[in-house]
Amino acid sequence: MDARAAAGVARAYAAEVFASEEISQLGLEEAIYDPEMDEWRITVGFARPWDQPGSVGARLGLKSPRTYKVVHIDNPTQVVTSITERLPWDSKS
Repeated sequence: MDARAAAGVARAYAAEVFASEEISQLGLEEAIYDPEMDEWRITVGFARPWDQPGSVGARLGLKSPRTYKVVHIDNPTQVVTSITERLPWDSKS
């Protein structure tokens, strides 16, 4: 699997898993291949209704305007193995 295929798997997975939260602006943020684990770590970003500028959390500075998730994909099987939180200021996945 190459980075484009892994990004497609990650976007489709995030869209399905977070569909009930009415996410918008889903996009690829970062693609990293880990040869030791033979996995892709694809960071996707999206907005949730409560992240928007008019929400209470955003007005108080408690929420980022985007949510970042790292989708972990097993390279040989192309199966998503986990999804983890990625904070905007965190440089590690």
